[in-house]
Amino acid sequence: MSSGKQPLEGLTIRLWDVPSESKDKNAKEDNLVKGNRGYRQYTEQVGSEKLKYSTHDWDDKPKKELKKSTRDWDAEKKKLESVQDLPLLSRSDVQTDSQSLRNVKLQHDLWDHIMKKIREINDPNSKKEWDVIVGLFRKLREGVYATDWSHGDYNFAIKVFEHSVDSSIKAQNFDELSKSLSGLIHSLYSLKRDAEKPYYLLLHILYHCCFVQNSGKAMESLQKLNRNTNEGIFGKKLVKCIFVTGNPICYFQLYYNNPYPTFRIMMNNYVDTMRLKAINVIRKAYLSAPTEWVGKWLGVKNDSQMVVSIIEALVQPTCIKSIDHDFQRIHFIKKR
Repeated sequence: MSSGKQPLEGLTIRLWDVPSESKDKNAKEDNLVKGNRGYRQYTEQVGSEKLKYSTHDWDDKPKKELKKSTRDWDAEKKKLESVQDLPLLSRSDVQTDSQSLRNVKLQHDLWDHIMKKIREINDPNSKKEWDVIVGLFRKLREGVYATDWSHGDYNFAIKVFEHSVDSSIKAQNFDELSKSLSGLIHSLYSLKRDAEKPYYLLLHILYHCCFVQNSGKAMESLQKLNRNTNEGIFGKKLVKCIFVTGNPICYFQLYYNNPYPTFRIMMNNYVDTMRLKAINVIRKAYLSAPTEWVGKWLGVKNDSQMVVSIIEALVQPTCIKSIDHDFQRIHFIKKR
């Protein structure tokens, strides 16, 4: 009496049928696609001598062929390409303005993209994040300049160059800072005098004081500042300190007492030069000096260990003969 249960299945053997022989072109292509006509399958059933037999034939209905796409993929790619990927004009052989930053509309699109990227910066003190912005501004500056300041839109051009200056300082990319300042001060501010901002004129002074030591360029910008304003007073003191007196104490007073963090970033470039001057002056005049007083010349406050570390880092071989920790005094090797 049957229990009603299906017999257990064991080993299965599948025999594949070879492609059919045919002289018909369509049939041959069909065989190449399918590979065979089908298969026969035999499955052992436990407890029975009979084999379960089944067959499988490929669908004989002709399959629809894939149609070649009519979409212009090159056009799609260009359409989807981000404006930030447009090449530098100086490194491009693009023939049409519509494909490059000679297109003023694309310049404005890139400006909007840069502003969005700035808002998305996670760490405002990250040089790496700002360096990306600097690279984008370089592209935009080239486009603005190549189109005669965006076809005479001086307000937009000035805005681009001023922001490029700011970003270059935050990234501490001083090569791009130099280019941005040059275009802004020597070209755009000359074309639109009423747009001159004391802040950027003073940055120009700082660059020529602390980086290239060009007194003529520094004085040129200083003359554009009102000497009675905070910017004018600061600029006058800085130029005098760098090019006239070379006074380290004055320099570090300006360093620690300035209205903008960007000024200190730029003044950092001249710190070691001023410290070397200070060490040379002290060694010529004194064989020993109080550590705190030496620190004042080096721009260091209340850190005697840092004073010693700075001197040893800047002067090799060392110029320190000994250190009197009890009396907080540094003894120098006599300068020849």
